[in-house]
Amino acid sequence: MERVDGRGGTALDDVGTGPGDDVSERSLRGRGRWIVAAAVVVLTLAAGLAWRSARNSRESLRQTLLTRVTTADPGMVAPALGRLVVEFGEPPERLLDRLHAGASFRLDVLRRLDRAAFGSRRAFGYMTYLLSDVAARNEALRVEALALRDSVRAAFLEASGLVPPNTADDTTLNRRVRIPGGAFLMGDDTATGLAYGRGFSGRQSPARLVTLDAFSIHEHEVTNQEYRRFNPDQRCPGQPRQPAVCVTWYDAMAYGAWLGGALPTEAQWERTARGTEGRTYPWGNADPSCELSFYAECLVKDRPEGIRGLASDGRAWLSDRLGLYRPSDARSVMSRPAGATAEGVYDLSGNAWEWVSNWFGFYEAADTLDPRGPETGTWRGLRGGAYLQSAQRGSYRLGYDPTTNYGVSGFRVAWPEGSD
Repeated sequence: MERVDGRGGTALDDVGTGPGDDVSERSLRGRGRWIVAAAVVVLTLAAGLAWRSARNSRESLRQTLLTRVTTADPGMVAPALGRLVVEFGEPPERLLDRLHAGASFRLDVLRRLDRAAFGSRRAFGYMTYLLSDVAARNEALRVEALALRDSVRAAFLEASGLVPPNTADDTTLNRRVRIPGGAFLMGDDTATGLAYGRGFSGRQSPARLVTLDAFSIHEHEVTNQEYRRFNPDQRCPGQPRQPAVCVTWYDAMAYGAWLGGALPTEAQWERTARGTEGRTYPWGNADPSCELSFYAECLVKDRPEGIRGLASDGRAWLSDRLGLYRPSDARSVMSRPAGATAEGVYDLSGNAWEWVSNWFGFYEAADTLDPRGPETGTWRGLRGGAYLQSAQRGSYRLGYDPTTNYGVSGFRVAWPEGSD
């Protein structure tokens, strides 16, 4: 309502602010907050859907690239491998496991690979293994494969700065024993296979004469002192002269390639352990004892209380299945000199399992000339037994996941004649 003020003008009456107006204002504020909250929810859902869509799209791309890796077209395989490593962080050594068999195909793929993407220790070791395998399986590709292998090694050494020791210096830590070429008896028709944890001890038959070229092999298992020159961040602690354990197959192969060698084949390892006379154990045919080898029964004697709570009944190998091993239980290399071979190679039975280069598979009776085993597979071979198992014969073989790095798996290195 208007009223006349004292100066003749007009003015509006004061407007009251009653309870109804407060309710209206609060209602508006509440509705605003609801609208903001709803908008936040909608935006969050939209962002989540977009993220999920992007994730699904990314996973779809990853699966497409993985499918390409398994094709038989090197022109598709090599770029797919590179993208999987660079964009998705896939372990390069595991991707190379997926390659089709065939020496020519593999050489073509490796020729095209992006060296920068495959510059890790493990990738370097696996690439040199594949190229050596190509050279051994296909004489026509031998020169090119070995030249590419040398190029890969040179590039890795330059990029990593891991300069290997010269032969003279290295042999002061681990002598290289020459094993003459010729025929020997490989396999055992009387032995049987059995399931073992996540691995399998395959048939050791058929026993047959196998012929090898001459080679050299480490006098004993690679020690912590040796291995830490290559990988200072080794997973398991240990004394300098204990065998380097907690090492995957890929780690072991990379170390061998760094020294210009490789893991021995199953045939090379068994020839070293059994000699040309087909002895049962590295030292001969006498039954095992703690003076000849270090194995479960010896460990139990050293620790009467048992192994981490297990009964000391001579079956201490069961503790390996339960993950109760202690890498420090392994003995220093060459601590059982009476168990050495006639050629002077130590620790081939007990102390630590030893990786070999082969894929694990049944023997082929006709594969008798420098056999290298299957071209593809799931498990890699292990030989020799360890401190948590009974002493193993020279023919005993085990297949295991190559990514495992248990405290019982070690290795030694071998070299073809003239390369060490």
